[in-house]
Amino acid sequence: MLDKSAEQVVANTVANATLSETVALLIESWSRMTPRQKAWVSTLLKPGMEHWD
Repeated sequence: MLDKSAEQVVANTVANATLSETVALLIESWSRMTPRQKAWVSTLLKPGMEHWD
């Protein structure tokens, strides 16, 4: 891990985030999101959504 750049470490951490880490990041950043970004995220959070990709 020491030979990786800070950007690579952050990218790997985000890519492998747990569900609770992802939710925490979402809650943390919600107030800084634009209405368009919030709308896009909201489409991913619809109840009953079966496929996340």
